[in-house]
Amino acid sequence: LGVQYLGPILVGLAGVGLVRRWRKGWPLALAALTGLVLAMGTRPTYAGQDLDIPLLADAVLPYAWLQWLLSVTAITPHYPSRFIVLTVIALAGLAALALADITRPSLRALAIGLVALAIVDVGERTTQGWPWPVAIRPPVTGLATLAAEDPGAVVDLAYFSTRDLDARNRTAWYQTAYGLPTQAVAISQLDELNIEGAATVLAVPLILDLRQLRSTGATMKPNQDYQADLALLRADGFRWLMTYRGAQTDRLGQVTRSPTPPPRQLAALNNLLGIPFLQDDGFAVWHIPTVDVSASALAEAQRSRDARIEQVRDRVFERASPHEAPAN
Repeated sequence: LGVQYLGPILVGLAGVGLVRRWRKGWPLALAALTGLVLAMGTRPTYAGQDLDIPLLADAVLPYAWLQWLLSVTAITPHYPSRFIVLTVIALAGLAALALADITRPSLRALAIGLVALAIVDVGERTTQGWPWPVAIRPPVTGLATLAAEDPGAVVDLAYFSTRDLDARNRTAWYQTAYGLPTQAVAISQLDELNIEGAATVLAVPLILDLRQLRSTGATMKPNQDYQADLALLRADGFRWLMTYRGAQTDRLGQVTRSPTPPPRQLAALNNLLGIPFLQDDGFAVWHIPTVDVSASALAEAQRSRDARIEQVRDRVFERASPHEAPAN
């Protein structure tokens, strides 16, 4: 249903729970139905295919109206199949009602057996197969010390350069660990949210050059050319530069290449800022120093950056492919 497999055992137990505990069960049943309908998307589907039924062939489901409403007020939503999570949770609650207050040993044993069969059934039919892949929880030791040292914002360089799943997971873990503001957050709709903050930072020549360095190996300018950029970042409230690269993993989430900071960015920032304030598994963090630049030079850097924001936003974010290959 939608594009997910629920399994007859879970659905059957949910039905029993609804019959046994109607008063407690009907809100869960309503939630399950709501999630199911939304998960189908704009048209009725089954097993990922449109339902070829005359009465339903031209039907427009509620998700189409939700999609329109959100596109007007916020952003266009993606992946309606994710609403099936609401259905699964609600069905699990109904199944719990079916098994509640069972006192006979034989029925308890049957309940345990059905739960085990449901897990096996879903495991056999999932596209990933068993064992299921797991997300990597990277080490974050030391990142909490950034706030104590200097509670300014962090420029997350990896946000601009890569979209592989492990790097995005690391972005979320790292931001949670250091707990400081940054130019954007770790989300799947990279090109649709937080564009202004990300484009404003990327319009700074130093940050744009570091992105190009990682992506194409472009040459960095002499260090003195970036002094006004460092001052501009500090004036905007940034105190840290952070870069990292995700690990390579196999289908099961096992690491096949240990994460290391991107070597070209690591060398360039070591040359510009000295050794990192903190370096650990896959990441490196530098403190943005106070630099001596004139007020006129800082103002000129700000004017130049502001003039580039719209161009950077259009070229890098709004027109970027959502399937851009990860950079190293």
